[in-house]
Amino acid sequence: MVLDTRVEKGRRAATLAGALILAPSILVAVVFGGVHLVVIPLFPVVARYYFSQQAATFSAEDAALTVHIFFGSVALVAGAVNIVTAAADRRLRAHRVIGWTYTGSVAISAAFGIVVAFHAYAGTLPGGRVMVTSGFLTLGATWVVTLVAAAHAMAVRRSVTAHRFWMTVNFSLTFAAVVLRVWVGLLLVFGTGTFELLYPTLGWLGWVPNLVVGILIARRLRGTGRLAVRVRR
Repeated sequence: MVLDTRVEKGRRAATLAGALILAPSILVAVVFGGVHLVVIPLFPVVARYYFSQQAATFSAEDAALTVHIFFGSVALVAGAVNIVTAAADRRLRAHRVIGWTYTGSVAISAAFGIVVAFHAYAGTLPGGRVMVTSGFLTLGATWVVTLVAAAHAMAVRRSVTAHRFWMTVNFSLTFAAVVLRVWVGLLLVFGTGTFELLYPTLGWLGWVPNLVVGILIARRLRGTGRLAVRVRR
């Protein structure tokens, strides 16, 4: 009985955490996705004022950037929704459909994100080009590797526990889209000069902390999952 209570509390906590993740995910997907996919194409003049430092990337890799942002936005919302449904342990069929949508969106967004990484804003920091490009390239590669691990866990190993572990880690990288905007906002608070100097550090700072937190959370949830299995038995 005590174990059942602990499992239920764990599920409620996970559901609440999922809901808290869902709100900023939708906000970032709608606002930033809308700016890149709707506002700028309709009103190109906006690009002069919205992250004007990236104007070269917008023009040189417009198609790749558009695909990356579109599918990244889909992945961000789909992943957050699936966290809520998985935590609540309901709507299994919907969870699978959304999961496949998420998987495909991450794969496409990551591939095009790797292309865009070579044109990311290098700022004024010495060595900024190497720092920002290597950071976003590593993010793209890690995003794909953890996705493959999650798919392999379910399709080959038939392990729900391993699948949830890797999907949690993978979504922590997807959620970097939100955290990156927070970092950008903080840099802008200190002025344009600070932003231009330190932006290349976001190639790493924008996602490595997420990865660490994601692994810690995944380990904790894996422990809860094992507890749930014992209770069912």
